[in-house]
Amino acid sequence: MLCPVWKSPGQRIISASFDKILTVWVGNGLIRTLKGHSGVVTGCAFSAEGHFIVSASQGKTLKVWDVWTGGLIRTLNGHFDAITACAISADGRFIASASSDKSLKVWETASGHCLATLPVDAPLLDCAWFPDGERLIAVGTAGIYWLKWEK
Repeated sequence: MLCPVWKSPGQRIISASFDKILTVWVGNGLIRTLKGHSGVVTGCAFSAEGHFIVSASQGKTLKVWDVWTGGLIRTLNGHFDAITACAISADGRFIASASSDKSLKVWETASGHCLATLPVDAPLLDCAWFPDGERLIAVGTAGIYWLKWEK
C-alpha cells in the first residue's frame, strides 16, 4: 500500500497501490476500487469537502474521481515522466502535481487545464498546498521549493 489518506467526516480512507488501483474504505469496510491508471498509483488526495479524489501515477497522468459513484471525472495529461505526488487546494479549485520530469504543475480542477508549469533543477518527490490556497511547497532531490500562487 502506498499513500494512505484519511478523511473525516465519514471516516473515509483511500489507499494507492502498486497494482494500479485506488481503494476507498469507509469505517472498516471496503466501499469501492477505482481502476484506470496504466502505472503504479504514487499519490492520492481528497478534496476538502470530500466529494472528489485526485490520484497520481507513474503512468504520467492524474485522474479525478467522484467519491460517491467511483466514476472517472477526467484525466489530466501533461507530464513527461512519472507523477510522484498530488495535492488539492483547500477550496478545491486547483490541483498541484509533482513529477520526476523536474516540474510542478498547477491545474484547474473544473476544466482540467494546466494553468502553470514550474521547471525545477531535479526530480520532485512531493507537494502540498498551504491552507490559504495561495502558497505551495514542493520537495525534490535538489531541495525544497516555496511558491506563491496568484489566482
